Amino acid sequence: MKLTYSHASAPVLKTRILRFWFLIFLIASCKQPFSFKEILDEPATDPAPLTINPQSATLYIESSLNFYVSGGSEPYSYSVTEGTGSITEEGLYTAPETAGTEVITVEDRSGDSITATLTITDQQLNADYYVASLSNSPSVASVGSMIGQSFVYANQGVDGGAVKVFWSAYISTDTELDGADILASSGLVDPLAAGAASASIPIGGNWPVSGGIYYLLVRLTSADDRDPSNNNESSAAFTINASSSDIDYVVTSITTKYPTVSTGSLCGETFKISNIGGMDGSAVINWSAYASTDLIIDGGDTLIDSDTTSFAGLVSGDTSSNIPINGSWPGTAGTYYLLVQISSADETITSNNIGSQGSYEVVAPPDYIVSNVVYQTQGSTGQPFSDDGVYSFEIKEIAGNDGSQPIGYEVFYSLDTILDAGDTSIFSGSHIPLAANTFSGAISFESAVNAVWPSLGGYYNLIISLVSGDDSNSFNNIYVTPASITVPEVVTENILDDNSSIAPPWTNVSTIPMDSVAGLKLGELIYVDGQMDGSASTYDTYSIDVENIAAIDLTVLWSTGSDSINVHFWDSTGAGDSYTDTGNDEEPKNPPERIAVSSNSTYYIGIEFLGTDTAAYRIILHGK
Repeated sequence: MKLTYSHASAPVLKTRILRFWFLIFLIASCKQPFSFKEILDEPATDPAPLTINPQSATLYIESSLNFYVSGGSEPYSYSVTEGTGSITEEGLYTAPETAGTEVITVEDRSGDSITATLTITDQQLNADYYVASLSNSPSVASVGSMIGQSFVYANQGVDGGAVKVFWSAYISTDTELDGADILASSGLVDPLAAGAASASIPIGGNWPVSGGIYYLLVRLTSADDRDPSNNNESSAAFTINASSSDIDYVVTSITTKYPTVSTGSLCGETFKISNIGGMDGSAVINWSAYASTDLIIDGGDTLIDSDTTSFAGLVSGDTSSNIPINGSWPGTAGTYYLLVQISSADETITSNNIGSQGSYEVVAPPDYIVSNVVYQTQGSTGQPFSDDGVYSFEIKEIAGNDGSQPIGYEVFYSLDTILDAGDTSIFSGSHIPLAANTFSGAISFESAVNAVWPSLGGYYNLIISLVSGDDSNSFNNIYVTPASITVPEVVTENILDDNSSIAPPWTNVSTIPMDSVAGLKLGELIYVDGQMDGSASTYDTYSIDVENIAAIDLTVLWSTGSDSINVHFWDSTGAGDSYTDTGNDEEPKNPPERIAVSSNSTYYIGIEFLGTDTAAYRIILHGK
């Protein structure tokens, strides 16, 4: 009777490993959001996955909350995918009249999406924010000039706030906030104690490039604000004067792709330059970008990037393409504004040469590691991990800094300790950012759809990898199980008690009853389970077909407590070895005997019984 053994090759799910390590390096240096799946699978055209803030919040019935979205590919579309609340195309959500759970989904241009979960409560929250003052001096400015106004917000509730307050400043032709208004700037500020007022908050951004009468509108939203009806405030009117026929350059379209970034990270924002004057320019336009704690360029600001050779002049009415700001944010955490200053030798109007945007939160970065890994040391080929027991891990922040970007994770099994193209992904997902020195809690994966051992037996390692856009150290983000997990293909002896008394080596093996093990491959682990024949000087015999391997690690185990077995190994010519040491319960003694073999050949193992035992034995074959 012949035993047959087959397996399916382990799927190769990851194919671009050089790019993987290159992008891991980029994460360490840039610290912008990255998707782990994009790194392994597809070219990443935008380094930032979608993020939404807040990802969860408790909100009073009929109150409002502004969602802060970044990354992905603009524009974004907002929808309420669970619940009866509503949300505008700008991300302003209004809760329904009844308590419950609501899910908000944001989808970007490429079809990627992210969700936030809201708990709507009918028990009033006791923080109440409002705009206490909004400046209007000077009330006359030039088209395209920096806004430079400020506001103060206060909490008139009976309790202090617990979560951040979002603010947005709009430019409007009237005093009512609606879809026709232009978002000038936005930011995220700290909650206030009951009765407290903030310091003055500068409003970045620039006036429109066409003259007219405009108003500034400021809107506040916070998840624990009890009364959103008093969250909007309008300024008095501003007169914005149109440009003359001279050359007049202004900064426009400064982006806020990354409103929350890590200290020292790549800025990654862009801007444009427009000539709103009536004459064509020809001289080189110079620009410098600064990180500033206010809206004034002075000696306390940090130069991020500059260029003096981008292009020479702009035609009247023309606008440049996006100009990237490739420098780094300051190494000190804080709230910053992005200021871009331009100059040109032939420009005659210079009062509007500074563009601003923000604020941006520059935070000390977290450092994430894999911690508290639980795994089993034995698995079964072709069977789910859940058959073995619990498999889980936690994520820990160890730098003592709060995180701001989602944490991606992925789990692989591997025949070695290095994450490479031959490894198989079995589980992936993401976790919300962690606070300083906290754990994620157990992330279990034994019941994941792809958590199934392959049919190829082997000694496997689990590899867990983390990726987060603001992680300060990507070189401690890969965890490898310190002990391998034994996942054997088990073959059972078929020809019991053959009682062959012919001593090896045999050249005429066709006359000997034997079992066959087909196709021992590189890295493959096979257990052959048999039973002693109960007669001394008798043999069980096996043929072993090997495929593309150079050696076999061979061990035989039993449990009689005595020297009950000798092992013989030979090829079809009769050439081979005899292992006849006096070890009890194991032959050869550890470490396993490594036997050189020729690829795609057949070899034979003879198990010689030295006594009258009928105990079980196990042959362990590992392709090397």
